[in-house]
Amino acid sequence: IRYNFFFDVLKKEKLDYIVTAHHLNDELETFFINLSRGSGIKGLSGIPKNENSILRPLLKFTKAEIYAFAEENHIDFREDKSNEKNDYLRNKIRNQLTPKILEIFPQFLEQFGESLSYLSSVNEFYQEEIAKTLEEVLMKENEETFTLNKEKLFQKPKVLIIEVIRKLGFSGIEIEKIISAENAGKQL
Repeated sequence: IRYNFFFDVLKKEKLDYIVTAHHLNDELETFFINLSRGSGIKGLSGIPKNENSILRPLLKFTKAEIYAFAEENHIDFREDKSNEKNDYLRNKIRNQLTPKILEIFPQFLEQFGESLSYLSSVNEFYQEEIAKTLEEVLMKENEETFTLNKEKLFQKPKVLIIEVIRKLGFSGIEIEKIISAENAGKQL
C-alpha cells in the first residue's frame, strides 16, 4: 500500500525516484524473514539498493549511526509508533531478536554488512548464470507453453536446473517431479 502511494506521487508529480531510509538493521530483519521462508540466495542477499525507481542510499549504515548523525546535525525525524509493537514478525525481530544478537556479538551488524555485500555479489553472478542457462535450454516459448532442451538442461548443476524450472513457474515438489521424471524424452 505504501509503495503504491509513493508511485502515485512519483507519477503525479513527475518525479524520477522514490528514496527510502532503509538501513542495515532493516537488512538484518529482512534477512531473517527471508531465511525463515526458505527464500534462497536472492532473498538472503539483501534489499535491492536501486530498483524500479526506488533508491535506498542508507543500507550500509546502522540505525544507531543514522540517529547519531541526525542528533549531531540537529535533524528532526519521526519514529513510527507501530514499530514498538510486536504484532508483526519484522517487529519481533527488531525488538527481541536483534537486541539479543547485539548483546552477544556487539559488532554483528558491521560483520553482517560485509557478509551481505558478499552474498549480493554471489547473487548477481548466480542470476546471470540462471539467465544464461534459461536462454541456452529454452527452445521455444509462447504465452501458454514452452519447450526446453532436456539434454542440455540436465548437463547443468542441479541448482541451475532447479532455478530454471522455478523461473518457468514451478515450485517445491513440482520441481522435484520434473527433475526425477524418467520418461520425459529429450524435451520438457
